[in-house]
Amino acid sequence: IYVGADELKKDEKKLDAFAKTLIDVRIDDVIKIHEDLIKGKVTIELDKEAIDSRNVSVEELVAKINKHMKIDGKKKDTYFLEFVFKNESLLKIRRTLNKLRSTRIQGVRGIEKVILVEENNEKVIKTSGTNLKAVVKLPEIDGSRTTTNDIKEISKVLGIEAGRIAIVNELSGVLRDNGISIDIRHIMLLADSMCFDGEIRGIVRTGITRGKASPFARAAFEETVKHLLD
Repeated sequence: IYVGADELKKDEKKLDAFAKTLIDVRIDDVIKIHEDLIKGKVTIELDKEAIDSRNVSVEELVAKINKHMKIDGKKKDTYFLEFVFKNESLLKIRRTLNKLRSTRIQGVRGIEKVILVEENNEKVIKTSGTNLKAVVKLPEIDGSRTTTNDIKEISKVLGIEAGRIAIVNELSGVLRDNGISIDIRHIMLLADSMCFDGEIRGIVRTGITRGKASPFARAAFEETVKHLLD
């Protein structure tokens, strides 16, 4: 992810804080639930360490929990909320808690981890997990340079031509890193054959080979006996 906002480019602390806001944080990641369902009582403990590491606002978290539980929790102290359910079935309480656990508190769906690295004298954000469509919409991001190595996602978000270029870039990058010299036109021809019908198909028996009309062309690749018998 390349950052476009000058304010973030100049201040590494602000950039680090922004990067942390991209992590997909569910409420379950920052709380611990203690149940006493016989008394209809549930205590939610806010995990201070997890909250700090993910840069989550405690006030926002408490507000979101209260909104989801549909009753305001009684604060025992800053990091403990107590909820008492009256005349509620145990099944309904459990369902409410399960739904609470999976509720997103902040971040972009699919991004699990972030790390700041320097490339060509510029700080960029590298992520584990990807959501190109959501990330390029963010105002702080330079969407024209931000990319992912998920070629299926690139073709889905930006079109099949972008997917084709991504295949060329990924293949040539891997070969270059391993010191293997192959003319780029061979790789481009391979990418063309994978993308020519508007969808990315692998160089496997279930991919481009399946679409060939000639049984000899199919048999010459894999599953020879099966194709000849058919």
